[in-house]
Amino acid sequence: MTGRMEYMQSFTSISRFKSLRLLSFKFRHKMDWTKLTKPYTCSFHSLGWYPFKGEFNYEIGLLRWGERRLTPLGFFEKMISRGVVYSLEQLEQVTNNTYLVGFTGPYANTLREKILEYSVGVYTSNVRDGTQEWMMVIHNTLERGFLDSIRELGCLYEPTSKTPSAQDIYDFILLDASAIKSLTFLLSNKEYNYILKAKELGYFEQKHRARVEDIARILGRNPSTVNRGIRGGVNKIVSYITTISGQAGHPYRQPQKPASLQ
Repeated sequence: MTGRMEYMQSFTSISRFKSLRLLSFKFRHKMDWTKLTKPYTCSFHSLGWYPFKGEFNYEIGLLRWGERRLTPLGFFEKMISRGVVYSLEQLEQVTNNTYLVGFTGPYANTLREKILEYSVGVYTSNVRDGTQEWMMVIHNTLERGFLDSIRELGCLYEPTSKTPSAQDIYDFILLDASAIKSLTFLLSNKEYNYILKAKELGYFEQKHRARVEDIARILGRNPSTVNRGIRGGVNKIVSYITTISGQAGHPYRQPQKPASLQ
């Protein structure tokens, strides 16, 4: 592990993480569509979301559906009738029980509104058994206010928080494909491709299964070029997160209108 940490610190100084907190918790909203999944055998993994001027929220994610009493379409029709989902924009079957879904819903008085208000840097979001599961990076001066604000929206469970290590940051961001994609606006096309291929080959995992030379050979590039691209891209991501996590109202996800709504 010591060698691994030295490898991680070669990208960026660990001191840059001291102003951040790695926060995880479970949350059940007083009344939204996630709470209403509880009676059904299903789960949801968020891939991205886009707020529109505080009027509504557009969410994209993977829905895993094992419920026999109701179809995914029937579920969303039910949510629309209850007003917790506004519209279903996309429902595409990916595997036997997995669907790519895109839908609109309320933005005001939701946890996602608080995420922007408290400038959460990067996060992952899942829904299981009617409960939202979150892990996020937040500035240490904003953590308490954020947690207090979401308690007004519902029930907070099992919050845990710590100062992240370099290992935590890389495991959280670089091992999560959706987190990488959400930050692609920071990267050049080459940096994004190098990092994505490195992730695919296990370059960022603790056992460090791939070498730069392996990635370069597959991509048909010079190893030194690939190495500079990976390091440069990673440093951009970490620098951006540590910078914006103290700037309230500065979302890391750039609001944009999905093609289906244009």
